[in-house]
Amino acid sequence: MMEYNPNYDFVGAKYPEQQLTEINRNKLHLVRALGQGAFGDVYKGYLAGVPHVAGELPVAIKDNDPCVLCVADLLKLAVDVAKGCQHLEEKHFIHR
Repeated sequence: MMEYNPNYDFVGAKYPEQQLTEINRNKLHLVRALGQGAFGDVYKGYLAGVPHVAGELPVAIKDNDPCVLCVADLLKLAVDVAKGCQHLEEKHFIHR
């Protein structure tokens, strides 16, 4: 359960009776690719049939293909994070 953050506009906060747990892919219309990241591709698209929304709702759709990380990958990530923290410390940057 996520905490409510007033800086974000959650549909569930405005319309608690309309919680979306799963989106029907037939209601999504992909338009074009927006970019790629380490965890998947992001597309611009539209979602039809959203309660309290006239027409289609513009959305960003992330295609997060499952990836398999081995122990070596996890260790490299940990070392990179440690190096970043060391760099911040050397610059006397306080990280909370």
